[in-house]
Amino acid sequence: TKLDDAVQLNFGLGNEFLSDTTVILERSNNLNTGNFEEVYRYRTADDVETMSNTISSEMTPYYFKIQDDDMPQESAFYRVRSE
Repeated sequence: TKLDDAVQLNFGLGNEFLSDTTVILERSNNLNTGNFEEVYRYRTADDVETMSNTISSEMTPYYFKIQDDDMPQESAFYRVRSE
């Protein structure tokens, strides 16, 4: 969702992913895979969130609501992956 001055991303994961998983959100201004930069990380093993200073989150079990206040001048692409 694009807000006036931020981008809000909502996504969920099935409970089978949350036993020992790291969820990573990355951002880029183009789709070149080498340009994606990590902006958010959540480790389920120790319930630790790490994020850039423009990111805020509301996390509940199995569901993530993340806001990026760094509104890009150009396009922004996001990808979520897990390890």
